[in-house]
Amino acid sequence: MELLKSSNFSSTILANLMTSLFYPAILGSWIFSFLSKVFELFNHYHTIFAITSKLEIWFGLYLILYFSMSFWDTYSENSKFYKIKTSLIDFIEIGIICLSFYYLGFFNKLDDNGIIQSTFSRFYIVMLFLPLIHPIWSKIQGYRKVCLPDVEQFIRFALFFSGIWLSSIYEWYNIVVIIYLIIISVFLLFYQMSNNIRIMALWDKFLFGKSENDVYKGFGITIRYDFVH
Repeated sequence: MELLKSSNFSSTILANLMTSLFYPAILGSWIFSFLSKVFELFNHYHTIFAITSKLEIWFGLYLILYFSMSFWDTYSENSKFYKIKTSLIDFIEIGIICLSFYYLGFFNKLDDNGIIQSTFSRFYIVMLFLPLIHPIWSKIQGYRKVCLPDVEQFIRFALFFSGIWLSSIYEWYNIVVIIYLIIISVFLLFYQMSNNIRIMALWDKFLFGKSENDVYKGFGITIRYDFVH
């Protein structure tokens, strides 16, 4: 009993640290870096079009949106069920997105020609790990996310893997990737915000072939979960 209480206490501390300190601090710093780059571009070009035409800006926006949803997931998770191994995965995710921002050039100044100093091939190498750590995170917690089916994770992995080579050859490839990522992110955000049980049951039935009578369990406003027994 004492061991169980100690474990729950440690989980609560980890969950509180992650949701009250690390996630908000890191997310805030990335938003600041993103906005700083936007203003830097505007000061150099003096046009909005020059900002929106930079693929790095769109990828940065995707990362902020993605990490916000990840923060939402962890924040909605019951602290008693948050595990030490889960926190390690969350720290790995933070490291991955930090490196992604770095390789997108958000931590560097523009060059003399107003070009963002990014390296897309290395960005894709780092991003390869994101689709891989989510199944691990879910398995540790004892469930998998219905709204992130295996096929979607496979598509992202394939896009990132191909981008290691194709991004330096075809600029249009980066455009295809970011369009797909933003569409998926907006959809998942809308899905995540649809906390009405009836609406979510209909979404599951339409998208994933789930019966409206299937048993779901989640915490608060988090994305629907299908528990693995």
